[in-house]
Amino acid sequence: MGRGTVSAPAATARALLASTTGWIVWAVAFSVLYGVQGLSCAYRWNTIGVAGTSLAQVLLCAIWLAFIAVLGWLCWRLGGAALVPGMTRLLRFVALVSAIGGLVATVWTGIPVVFTSVCL
Repeated sequence: MGRGTVSAPAATARALLASTTGWIVWAVAFSVLYGVQGLSCAYRWNTIGVAGTSLAQVLLCAIWLAFIAVLGWLCWRLGGAALVPGMTRLLRFVALVSAIGGLVATVWTGIPVVFTSVCL
C-alpha cells in the first residue's frame, strides 16, 4: 500500500466508528458533566463565588459548551466534507444523523447545568 492509502478493513472500521461517534461523545459528555457535578458538591465548589455565580456552575457550563463545540464541529465536518475513504454516502449520512442526535442530546441533558442549582 502506498502512503496515504487505507486498507479496506481499516476504512470500514473508521466508517463504522464515525457512524457512532456522535452518541459516544454524548455519553462521555453526560458522564463527565454529572461526574464533575458530584465532585463539585463533594468538595463544595458551589460555595466558591466566581463571576456572580459559583465555581461549580462556571466549570460545568464550560465543560458543557466545550462538548457542544466538539459535536458542532463534528456535524460541520460530516455535513460538508468529502467522503472519507471507505465511507459510503449512506454511512456518512448515518454518521451525520448520529452527530446531530448526539448534539441535540448533549444540549438537552446539559440544560439543567445552566438553569438549576448545582447542589441541593
